[in-house]
Amino acid sequence: MKDLYHLVTVADGQKDSAAIMEVMQRIYDGKLKNDLNLLNFIREVPVSFKATLENVADDRIELSVHQNQAVMLKHDKFTLIRSSHFPHDYGVHAYVALANPTKGKAILVRFAYAQIRAERRTAVRVQIHHAMPGTFSGASGTIAGNMLDISVGGVSLKVKDKVGGEPEDKGRFRCSLPTGEIDVSARFLKFISTEDECKAVFTIEPDSKVETVISQFIFNEQIEIIKELKERFV
Repeated sequence: MKDLYHLVTVADGQKDSAAIMEVMQRIYDGKLKNDLNLLNFIREVPVSFKATLENVADDRIELSVHQNQAVMLKHDKFTLIRSSHFPHDYGVHAYVALANPTKGKAILVRFAYAQIRAERRTAVRVQIHHAMPGTFSGASGTIAGNMLDISVGGVSLKVKDKVGGEPEDKGRFRCSLPTGEIDVSARFLKFISTEDECKAVFTIEPDSKVETVISQFIFNEQIEIIKELKERFV
């Protein structure tokens, strides 16, 4: 989650919070257009719906929210708020004091500006937590492993060690998703090693058909995870 956003300070914590609350009050009073959207992530896939201010107090706001968003609020205990009224294209990070998916209500507190890094990506990426093999074949050899994540612009594999590829190698990436087969032009970027795993990172160049296969897979993953969360929290 840490690569999806980071907190920023415009003046200082207290002044920033006061400025955010002033925007909320002006929206609530009808002096500014209500364009609030809440943003959470499921395995790095965004879940974002509009929200309506129901009350503004000194240090908190009460909102009417979409049930799916309320489920995410209850799970994550925080959310990101987007509005054109915040400075420098920043969003706002807020903690959840209450989330009621059944009633579609939420109370948010402790506000700070945030740079939402995930919005700068060219494609939405979803993490994969079950075994799905993928293979890259290039001039320097073959890299094979289970997929860790995928988007319409790239994919990463969990591999045993750093063998089978050189940076910038071009080749083909192949895998099978529940929504269809993938066979696309690809380029190997790098290996990344941590204490827990070694992964190989690639860019891919899908045509419209493959984009549809990947997009449908990402959408289905989002729906399934929200369904699981609803079973726990609703």
